Amino acid sequence: MSVYIRDNRVIVPALRDGAPTTGAITDMEITGAGVKFTDVIDVGTFTEILGFCNVTEFTSGTIDVVYQVSPDGKTFLNVGDAFAQITGAGIIIKKVTTNFGKYMRLKLTMSDPVDMVLSIYLACKS
Repeated sequence: MSVYIRDNRVIVPALRDGAPTTGAITDMEITGAGVKFTDVIDVGTFTEILGFCNVTEFTSGTIDVVYQVSPDGKTFLNVGDAFAQITGAGIIIKKVTTNFGKYMRLKLTMSDPVDMVLSIYLACKS
């Protein structure tokens, strides 16, 4: 009898260096407008990714969170999977249904003004 062990991980995306606010997106206050990207995440060993977006405090604005994929970690394309436009407090769950390949990042597009507290987690299975 053989035993198959699946690699299950929870990844907390972090806003990359150069953004006005950087670090893990856990209870992060998001303010202002514009586009921000997370660090590149190596997802090549995973077969399933489920994203959780939790807005615990909401004052104003909208935010779009889009999955982007890449074969080389440098050139990214939007995939059809995205969190619906976030316009209030609550939890949104979105499974990545497209073939996500080797690398992934998230693109956050904020309206002006936006003011909310946000957490994002990726539950990954191989």
